[in-house]
Amino acid sequence: MSDAKTDAALYVLTGLLQRLEAERPGLIQDMLAGIEGDRKSLPPNLENKAHVEAIFDEALTMLRRANRE
Repeated sequence: MSDAKTDAALYVLTGLLQRLEAERPGLIQDMLAGIEGDRKSLPPNLENKAHVEAIFDEALTMLRRANRE
């Protein structure tokens, strides 16, 4: 990324997720499963489906990053 505001928000969000995971182990895995479930329940004819899929992809990437760091 090259946008400092976006990078800063990702940094802060990752830190918050990691602290929440430390207090409530399994939280990130639950969130990952929830996103995958939401994705599977999308109607096939959803308007802007590509954009919604991109949102899910980014959310999954963010959570996976927080889960491994």
